[in-house]
Amino acid sequence: MVNEQVTTVELTAGTPQTIEFSGAYPYYWVNNMSGSEVYAALSTPEADSDGTYTVAAGSQLRISGGAFNTKLNLLGSGKVQVIASAIASCPFKPAQGGGGESYTHPAYTPRESGLYKISVDALGHVNSAEKVTKKDITDLGIPGSDTTISFSDSSPKASGTASAGTSDKAARGDHVHPLQENVSGSSGSCTGNSATATKLSSDSYCEITLNTSDWTTNSDGGYMCTKTLDNAMPYENFNFDVVLSADQAAAKLQIEAWNCVIADGRIAQTTSNGSTTAFTFYAFTTQPSVALTVAVQGVS
Repeated sequence: MVNEQVTTVELTAGTPQTIEFSGAYPYYWVNNMSGSEVYAALSTPEADSDGTYTVAAGSQLRISGGAFNTKLNLLGSGKVQVIASAIASCPFKPAQGGGGESYTHPAYTPRESGLYKISVDALGHVNSAEKVTKKDITDLGIPGSDTTISFSDSSPKASGTASAGTSDKAARGDHVHPLQENVSGSSGSCTGNSATATKLSSDSYCEITLNTSDWTTNSDGGYMCTKTLDNAMPYENFNFDVVLSADQAAAKLQIEAWNCVIADGRIAQTTSNGSTTAFTFYAFTTQPSVALTVAVQGVS
């Protein structure tokens, strides 16, 4: 039995010789390197008989082996080279002038379709192939299984000492931080402040409703909405945030509408005698599509 795809045999006149390969191949190429005709067949070869191929001296011939055949039978005398191949094209290179020799293409083990790690020789031929394993993939940093994100069901913590945290859960987009009501300290460590600060006064926080009908176009082609405050707010700086609905679908629309202002717009304020009396919200290109409740917090 021949374990390689290419083999060379020496035939003896009048004695049929069988070449058996370790696997079945669809094609067998016969290179007659002798000075006389050689006969080849999948069954017992016999000159000038049906099913027997005649290979002229110094020529090559392709024989179709079929899906399950592993044997080729030869009859003749002299040296013959046989290549078992998975492709129909001729693997031999015709002899060149000036004494050139026939070329034999490298033969490799055929493999089924799949994902392989390969190596290539200096001529560009694939000379080895090894199936890719899961470890090969995970070694590249790709997770070995599906990844999921876990969301926290805990209420956000109040302001305190800065910390990176240790939780492996993500915060939800509509989470709300508690308002800071009391600050402890001492006049010795906080120069100019009393020992305790009471709850923030009511004029530092308000909520403003921006209805879709409140928006008008401005001279720049964008959109604007001005809201006058019932009570002036004695601050120059403010933090703004949208108050989201408990309904997830509604909250998503509110976030998209709020982005029209904070991502593609701005917020201006009108002051009088050191107090803010109105806010103007701008959306440069897209008008918010739903009503928004905006939380406004004065910052000292």
